[in-house]
Amino acid sequence: MHSIKPLPEFTRWLDALPDPIVRGVVVARIKRSQASDIKRAKALAQLLD
Repeated sequence: MHSIKPLPEFTRWLDALPDPIVRGVVVARIKRSQASDIKRAKALAQLLD
C-alpha cells in the first residue's frame, strides 16, 4: 500500500468544491487508490489534470 499526501493547493481546491457529493466522490477515490496499485493512482492523476 502506498500513501498519498495532499498538497495545500489540492486541499484548497477540494475545500472550495461547492458540491459535497462531488467532494465525497473525490475523497473516496483517493482513499481507494491508497489501497490499490500504482497504475490506478496514475489514472487518478490524469483525471485531475
